[in-house]
Amino acid sequence: WWLVFNALPSSSSSSTWLRATLAFEGSSIEEVKGVAVVCHGLCSWRNQILIESLSRGLAGSGRKLASLRFDFQGNGSSGGEWGYDFSESREVDDVEAAIRYVETELQKPVVVLVGHSQGSKTILNWFSKTKRNADLIPRVMVSISGRFFPNASPNGRFKPEQIEELETTGKFLWFVRGRECWVDKEAMERRAAMDMVKVTERINAKKGGTMFVLIHGSADETVPVEDGEELSRRIDGAQYTRIEGAS
Repeated sequence: WWLVFNALPSSSSSSTWLRATLAFEGSSIEEVKGVAVVCHGLCSWRNQILIESLSRGLAGSGRKLASLRFDFQGNGSSGGEWGYDFSESREVDDVEAAIRYVETELQKPVVVLVGHSQGSKTILNWFSKTKRNADLIPRVMVSISGRFFPNASPNGRFKPEQIEELETTGKFLWFVRGRECWVDKEAMERRAAMDMVKVTERINAKKGGTMFVLIHGSADETVPVEDGEELSRRIDGAQYTRIEGAS
């Protein structure tokens, strides 16, 4: 199913919409007991191969589980401006909007919340800030290739000449996923400003019975495996899986 729902007005104009895909087994959504919401990474979209495969796997697990994957504002087919620029509150609000859509329009509980790379940071940040009652929080949080050290430059993401141009002119043009966007110092500083120490401290203070599952490949060339290991140390009781050779 192809779906469209509005972003929260607190982070955008009321006309901004988010595009999503709902997948489930069977002939009717009524057979579904719960929904897994899947969040993509930086400058990506809901049909990136990992996100799509993961969503289909969850929906086909035989557990009467549906999956909803969506494009964050400015990404994929959603409304908003495409670019490297980052708004912590906007991305957290997009996660909340997706969860509210499932609860109000599909009338199903969100039982699993999954994030990949930047999406991982966003769902952890969402959990740390949500004011929801415990019974309205997903029972399982899954972080895949989650970043902890925000000041570390992503391995292989930018070329040396792009970094040099950033230092001399304050910005450079980045070609990613078939599109161009400007990257400037202010945008990079905003991304680096999220304090994951405080995020994990807030998680530990309120996690209750929620299970945290952390997955990281040892050969990840974008987010080093050390980030996943640090997250596993910081989040009390987290289940950490290191996949040898996986990137």
